[in-house]
Amino acid sequence: LVDKWKCRAKTQGQDFSLCEPASCLQRVLLGLAKCESKLVEHLCLAAKAASNSGNLSYARCAMHRLQLRGSRDGQVTLGPGAWCLRAAKLMWLDGQRDKAVGL
Repeated sequence: LVDKWKCRAKTQGQDFSLCEPASCLQRVLLGLAKCESKLVEHLCLAAKAASNSGNLSYARCAMHRLQLRGSRDGQVTLGPGAWCLRAAKLMWLDGQRDKAVGL
């Protein structure tokens, strides 16, 4: 099911406003199903898609949820590199270049 979601998101193109409701639903369903690794992967991909389309607030929210998961679980399944890089890119886009470089 997760693979079908990824495929559908890719075919919908760059308009994240069309994908956002489905992305929220997927996040909730993955959380309820306790699919932690898929949820972490979903949050990272959602942050990437949102920031690529210019929806920085959604991207920040997804990254914040990802960081909360990592601090609560003691680990982030994707490894620190994946979410740190995404967080640094968001900081850079927000004009916080010093913080982004320090991350």
